[in-house]
Amino acid sequence: MTDVKHIRKLKNIIHEYDLEAPDNFFLCTDKELSAMYNGAGPDWLGDWGRERLTSRLDLFEAAFLIHDFEYACSDHTEEGFEEANNRMWQNMRKIIFAVYSWRKISNWDNIAYWLVKAFAAYRACARLGWSTWMD
Repeated sequence: MTDVKHIRKLKNIIHEYDLEAPDNFFLCTDKELSAMYNGAGPDWLGDWGRERLTSRLDLFEAAFLIHDFEYACSDHTEEGFEEANNRMWQNMRKIIFAVYSWRKISNWDNIAYWLVKAFAAYRACARLGWSTWMD
């Protein structure tokens, strides 16, 4: 279970960057969300593996919170699975462009770096996340 203070921090980022989430996400308490959130990666990766992966993808933690909520509340449909993964991809891009302005040439390397990581996370979920979605 993630610290409730950390969940509040992630929710502030969600509001600040206007990330998209299902309406019922905002009805959950911080404690409920902390029970759902495990960071980046599937449960089978273990705490140590998820901590390492999350630390390498820390920019996207707010998007992962929404994604973990959607997986925890899965409707077990292919459409819902694709929607959750696409929303995570969209939210990760929103975060990147909120943090790094594309108008500054000096940010382009950072944008490219984080876009590659975001796309890898998205593709991993889209290709490997179905069994977790169905749990």
